Amino acid sequence: MSFRSCRTATVAVVSVLGILLGACGSSGAAGGSDGPVTIVPPAARAEPVDLSGKTLDSASLDIAEFRGDVVVLNVWGSWCPPCRKEAPELERAYRSLRPRGVQFLGIDTRDNAAAASAFVVRFGITYPSLVDDGTLLLAFRGAVPAAAVPTTLVLDRAGRIAARVVGGTDATTVEGLVGDVLSGASVPAASRPGAPRSEGAPASEAALWAVHSSRRRATSSSTPPFSYTPSPWSRSL
Repeated sequence: MSFRSCRTATVAVVSVLGILLGACGSSGAAGGSDGPVTIVPPAARAEPVDLSGKTLDSASLDIAEFRGDVVVLNVWGSWCPPCRKEAPELERAYRSLRPRGVQFLGIDTRDNAAAASAFVVRFGITYPSLVDDGTLLLAFRGAVPAAAVPTTLVLDRAGRIAARVVGGTDATTVEGLVGDVLSGASVPAASRPGAPRSEGAPASEAALWAVHSSRRRATSSSTPPFSYTPSPWSRSL
């Protein structure tokens, strides 16, 4: 292998690792920038999410109670560095979007009660969180990769997944995604004309994906991080 091809391969590996480290794995590796964003157009959205359980306050909660409202779901753990970084951002987005009838719900996973409660107090989280008993994430049928914590989902008014961020996010990104769902837009502003796409790909396909950097703008890569299919969670990012 020539030096140039070796260098190209190394850069490719580093790029892939950068995406994977945007979320905590079981080792708790940290990322700092926003993760890749997946947009699911209305016609391709799956069945409504069926989710219920006990909150950190031991209250019973069924997400069906939120039908008719747009819902932001955030999978987190007190042990996860990106979760700690994004927590104040999510609370800020919640306070901003709550007057518009948007609901927020956390899912605390692989955690213990004391650490999770301390996390909520430390970051001033005022929306509820369900405690994952090891089965809650199964309700997402692969939409939440097992090792991808944090992950944030936006559900439409029917309870269907409309958008997903794998890795840390910020208030601006969440507010933008929710705004698109509230307005009925199937393509976020960041992925409209000017967003990168693979050579030869039809414009309609290009409009179905977007990657947000920490500055909430599309990357300059010529290859999208995923390919859209009618089953958008069939491929891992």
